Amino acid sequence: MQPAVFLVNKYSQSQAKILKTALLDFYDGELLSKAKLQLLTDFNDIKQQVGIASVPHIAQRRDGDNKAQREIDDMLTMLAVLDEHLLLKKTAYVCF
Repeated sequence: MQPAVFLVNKYSQSQAKILKTALLDFYDGELLSKAKLQLLTDFNDIKQQVGIASVPHIAQRRDGDNKAQREIDDMLTMLAVLDEHLLLKKTAYVCF
């Protein structure tokens, strides 16, 4: 299962700390970065379609220490915004 699929489908059922630990333990940093970029693309598309104006800036690329953890934090931020606007089901990763 891809990181974005896992994260989107477990987001509302699990605490963020548990999700972070599971992702960091199971996936490597490169795969997490690719998942974040795909989720960011989808997030931006949804954001434009429905007109969400105020969202925190999400960096496309992260470098340095704890890169994987910061990538996960970015993905969780995007999901939080989508969840606040009841748009999680608009992502391509939902398997409910």
